[in-house]
Amino acid sequence: MIRSPTVFSDFIDWIESLGFFAVFLLAMLDSVGLPATGDAIVITYSAASDKPLGLIILVAFLGGVCGDHIAYWVGRLGGSRLIHRFLDPAKEEKLAEKMHRHAPLVLVFGRLVAAIRTKAAVLAGSARLNYARFTLWNAIGCLLWATTYAILGRTVGKRIIDALESADRVILVVVGILIAVLIVWFGRRWWRNRRAGPASTSTPPPVVDPD
Repeated sequence: MIRSPTVFSDFIDWIESLGFFAVFLLAMLDSVGLPATGDAIVITYSAASDKPLGLIILVAFLGGVCGDHIAYWVGRLGGSRLIHRFLDPAKEEKLAEKMHRHAPLVLVFGRLVAAIRTKAAVLAGSARLNYARFTLWNAIGCLLWATTYAILGRTVGKRIIDALESADRVILVVVGILIAVLIVWFGRRWWRNRRAGPASTSTPPPVVDPD
């Protein structure tokens, strides 16, 4: 994709240079506690890159699946001790019950929400949700997540990038004008103060001794 050399386009070029490795890595890390980075990289890369959309979806899907499975086993093998630091056992039992009852809803549609996505797999593991059941619903959720944000990036995101690239020079010009105005204003104020000179001080009247 050919762009004019602007600050914003340089940032987009940097995202493109990271390639599929960044999409996979950030999608994976997103599942183990980095909220929204997966969403951001999938949207940005889909918008900036000319790579096939299906390939971007596949890489994001694989990254999300790997991260969720890591988080699941962290929760299953030791997550309960970590969760006890933030939740009392009664609340943990309620969350485990909800996970077993609403696993499809949480793992499929909850994956579209960063606040749920970064905790769902760990909670599924600590609740000892059946691994085969987790794998099935998690795969569907990851596919829905990757497809949704990749399509958003390729459609809406591309238009936003084009608009921002067009506005980039305008923003720089406006900032330059504001800086010039501030320089002129401070310069005039300094010149007026210099011409006025030091403030005249009147000598106080002598103090008369009553004696």
